Amino acid sequence: MDNLLSYFYYKIKITLSILSITLIVVLFISIYQASTSYAKKSSIKSNAQLKDNNIISIESELLFDPNNSYLNLILGNEYIKKLDYDNALLNYNIAIEKDAENFKAYNKRGKLRILLGDNENAISDLNKSIKINPNFSDSYLNRAIYHSMIGKYGLVRQDLDKSIDLNPKQYIAYELRGKENQREGLHNEAIQDFDFSISLRPNNTSSLYYRALSYIEVRRYHHSLDDLNQVIETHPRIVNALILRASIYLQLGRTDKAIEDFKRILEIDKNNTKIKKELIKAKRIKRP
Repeated sequence: MDNLLSYFYYKIKITLSILSITLIVVLFISIYQASTSYAKKSSIKSNAQLKDNNIISIESELLFDPNNSYLNLILGNEYIKKLDYDNALLNYNIAIEKDAENFKAYNKRGKLRILLGDNENAISDLNKSIKINPNFSDSYLNRAIYHSMIGKYGLVRQDLDKSIDLNPKQYIAYELRGKENQREGLHNEAIQDFDFSISLRPNNTSSLYYRALSYIEVRRYHHSLDDLNQVIETHPRIVNALILRASIYLQLGRTDKAIEDFKRILEIDKNNTKIKKELIKAKRIKRP
C-alpha cells in the first residue's frame, strides 16, 4: 500500500467507529422515511399529498373502529414519513394503551426513541417487544443499533446474528454485522456480509463504500475501485470516496484518473491543502 493510500485509508479507519454510528443513524432515519409503494393514481398528486390522504383515510377508519390498535400503529408510521415525531409517538402510545401485547408498536416506539435520544425508554420498549414475540427480527436489529450507539459491541453481534437467523433477508443487519467484522479486523468476513447486504439491496451505496474499505485492507484494489465507482456515480460529492479512488488509481499507475479525482475534490473542497499537494505530485509523476 503506497504512502498516500495508507495515509488516507488509515485516517478514515481511525474514524470508522464514528462513521459507522453516523451511517447507522442515517440508515435508521432512512428506514423511517422510506415510503410504502403506492400505485400512482394521478401524476398531479405530490408525495406529501398522498401521505396526507393516507393519514385522513386511517383516521376515518379509526372513527368506525376506535379500539383498533393496529390502525394507530400504521398511523404512527405515516406520521414518521412526514417527520412528525410528536404525533408518531402519540399514536404508538395509543396503540400500546389499546393492546399491551402489540410488539410491533413497542418496536416502532423503541426505534423512534433511539432517534429522539431517549435511550433508556428505547431499550425498555425493544426488550418488551422481544419478550412478547421472541421471533420478531426487526426488534433484534433495532436493539443492535441501540447497543452499537452506546458501545456494547458484544451485544451488537449477538442481536445481529439473531436478527439474521430470524430473517435472512435483513440486508441492514448484514451491513451492520459487516461493520462489526471490519471493526475487529475480520475483513474477509466483513466482505462476505457486505456481499449479502448488496445482493439483497444492489443500490446500497453504504455497503459498497464499506466493502471497498475492506477490499483495500486485503489488497484487492480492483474490487475496491469497482465499488467506489458505483458509490461516486450515485453520490458524486462524497469526498472520502473520491480520495480513496484517487489513491487507488495512483497505486495502479493510472495517474491521469487520479488527477481527475483530485481536481473534482478541489471543486468540492477548495481549501483542501493536502489534496492540492497531492495534485502537484501527481502532475509531476505524469510529466515525461
